[in-house]
Amino acid sequence: EEGIDRLAAFIRETLVLDNRNLSERLAPSLYGSGSFYAASGDFSLFHTCNSWAAEALSAAGCPIDPSLARASTLTGRLG
Repeated sequence: EEGIDRLAAFIRETLVLDNRNLSERLAPSLYGSGSFYAASGDFSLFHTCNSWAAEALSAAGCPIDPSLARASTLTGRLG
C-alpha cells in the first residue's frame, strides 16, 4: 500500500495541473486509446518514457535502476 501511495505521489508531482487541480490533455496517443498530458521535466534521447516509468517504479520501491531504463529491462524485471 505504501508503494502505491509513493507511485501515485510521483505521478501527481510530474503532471502539470490547472487551477482546478486537473491535468491538461494535450493530444491523443499515437497507439490505442491513451493520451499525452502536460508534464514537468524533459524528454530526450537520454530521458524517455521508459526512463520516467523506471523512475516511477523506483519511487514505489521496486528494485529498478532508472539509469538503465529500457523497455526490455522494465518488462524483464516486472515479469
